[in-house]
Amino acid sequence: MQVVSCAARGDGAGVTEAVEAGASVDWIDREGWAALHHAAASNKTEIVNLLLAYSADLNVRSMAHGEEGATPLHLAACIGNTAVMRLLLESGADAETLDRRGKTAVHWAALQGKLESLKVLQDYNCNLRAQVNGRGTALHYAAAFGDMEVVEWLAERGVDVTGKDKNGRLAKDVAKRNGHRHIHHFLKEETKRQPSLSRKKSSSNARKPDLADHTSAPLPIPLPRTIFEKNVTSWEEAPIREATRGSPANSNSAIASKKKGWIIRSMSVGNKAGLKLQMGEMKKEMRDMENTLRAKDVQIARLQGDIFTTELEKVQIENQLKEMRTVSGRGTGSPGQQRDPYTKEPSDNVCSSRETPPQERTALLLKLQDVKARLKKEERDRGDERYVSDLKIASLTSELEEATQKLKKYGVRQKKLLSKNKSFEVDLTTARVPSGLPDLGDTGAMNSTVQCLYGVAALRNYLTTDAYRRDVASRGEVTEALAGVFKALKAGVQPEILAKRQHLQQVVESLEEVPRDDHRHDAFKVLTLLLTWLHRDLCQADGTSVVSQLFFGSHEHNVTCRWTGADVSRVTEDFLVIYLDVTADKEISLQSLLAHHYQPVSNEYECPHCLRSHLCRKQISVTHLPPILIIHLARKDKRVNVTFPSSRFMVHEVIKCDSPSFELFGAVTLQTKGLANSRQHTAFCRNLPDSTWYFYENERVHDVNTRRVLDQPNTNILFFSAEVNK
Repeated sequence: MQVVSCAARGDGAGVTEAVEAGASVDWIDREGWAALHHAAASNKTEIVNLLLAYSADLNVRSMAHGEEGATPLHLAACIGNTAVMRLLLESGADAETLDRRGKTAVHWAALQGKLESLKVLQDYNCNLRAQVNGRGTALHYAAAFGDMEVVEWLAERGVDVTGKDKNGRLAKDVAKRNGHRHIHHFLKEETKRQPSLSRKKSSSNARKPDLADHTSAPLPIPLPRTIFEKNVTSWEEAPIREATRGSPANSNSAIASKKKGWIIRSMSVGNKAGLKLQMGEMKKEMRDMENTLRAKDVQIARLQGDIFTTELEKVQIENQLKEMRTVSGRGTGSPGQQRDPYTKEPSDNVCSSRETPPQERTALLLKLQDVKARLKKEERDRGDERYVSDLKIASLTSELEEATQKLKKYGVRQKKLLSKNKSFEVDLTTARVPSGLPDLGDTGAMNSTVQCLYGVAALRNYLTTDAYRRDVASRGEVTEALAGVFKALKAGVQPEILAKRQHLQQVVESLEEVPRDDHRHDAFKVLTLLLTWLHRDLCQADGTSVVSQLFFGSHEHNVTCRWTGADVSRVTEDFLVIYLDVTADKEISLQSLLAHHYQPVSNEYECPHCLRSHLCRKQISVTHLPPILIIHLARKDKRVNVTFPSSRFMVHEVIKCDSPSFELFGAVTLQTKGLANSRQHTAFCRNLPDSTWYFYENERVHDVNTRRVLDQPNTNILFFSAEVNK
């Protein structure tokens, strides 16, 4: 396991240490990848070299769900890591290895439009014309992806444009189905240009891979992938579903068997995600270009200043020349004027000075010519700079617009396809009775927690509209899983709800940081784990997330010396839940518990003012209350009833803080049933459109009145909203 984690980080020393300590170099981690998969996917050639030196299996299979037993070469070709590809091929990797769908590295490269990967594979004599077990050629994949350059390159190298998949579709049909009209037109014209006989001959002579050698070999069984999903789905069997990045295909979906055929789905290296990545790179290049242009504008401004200075110098020189011509005319005099014989002849110095003006004029004329030449050069340089910059901006703008239009087409096509399935049009806001969640044997702790979190409108809309995707800072496995459950609840499709709920359970069990039995049956621990993981997944550079904005409040712990009154310590910390101990032996109100919790207490501290340990006064005060206030009632005696309001909960009247009134919208209770006193968590949630309260016990859902919610004797968790939760 250490080998894989070190390889993923690029830690060569760690890899060496782990292997020499006896670790297997081909160990498969929880994600389904070996160390060589991680190194190949992240383009770490040094780690690849190191692993090969320790005799790593070049053709080790991925056991990740959706990757169909891909080898490191398949992943490198799909991502475009050509340096790793050459290293693997030179070390003896089988370029014609098939995955479980029958795809070679050529098909993986074409699937993502990686022309450089295809060129590398051609250099190593890979079969560009291979067919995927009757499912089409690399040209079909390239046509589906929509890269004209790759399509043209494959067609030029003899890949049959008339080859059909098992459904009888040509590559041009695939391009048209995916909205690539320009590629459809090109392939249509290419089909007309190629003689039929030549095409048949080329097709019959094309070398075919020996499928028997590969399909007869036993392949590892894929494991569910929970942490790092790269969902590579073939076009024939891709279910019509919401195009969400990295969401696993679900065979239990109510719509999994409909609308099959040549629709490329988004994945971590997939079509839509690739377009978004391409757009992001182009936008970054545009920003860099704008910064460069600003620098060039400064340079052009300097050139303009130089031009202005040069023009001034030119005017000054022309004025000097004009003055010299005037002085020269005066010194020469009229032609008929005779010299006075008694006038003393000027000295040699005077004569020399009268001969100087023509020399000065010549020098000034030469200087003027030089200034004019420099002026023209500066103007020409300025024009060239602007011309090149304008061309670059126009090119980038055109590429960005084209990518934006592609992305819009994918979005429109997905909406049209999804709209044909009416089950996705059901919404809890319009449904008469909300959906329950299946019982997976955890006493309802997870189900009741998820139902209450689903009642937080801001969080529900954030996850169901995919707004969270722009904020996911880590791999986001918990966020993806919870968003899947929320979307299934919104759709109201029971098979989809079951599948998404099972996936969430798998993710939680794979990431649990405490023993399973310690938290599976405790709704409070499930709640804190879920919100902590969500915050970790969505945390931005400034430390904030939608979780911190909705659920985080802040406390100030102030300890003062009882003798001097000086501060011993003052600490501010965030809180997710207000934890209240219920120690009373009779019925007590929530307001009384809060007031008692925030009362000052005396504890012994090491006082820096008195230089000794003594009793000091500790005061906890609230500096900020979140929009969603969660209160946990920790009971020692389950029979003690705690009363709480359903609306107009004035927290500021109980403790000193600036806060609005709060309304109750959710509650989790712990009930005991049967002779064995088995525990069962249930939830009460308020449906916002009509303010109706519903009782949730796993799949069972029915409406109740407000009084039943308030009369529950074993309420554990209360959810309050600072305003009407719409």
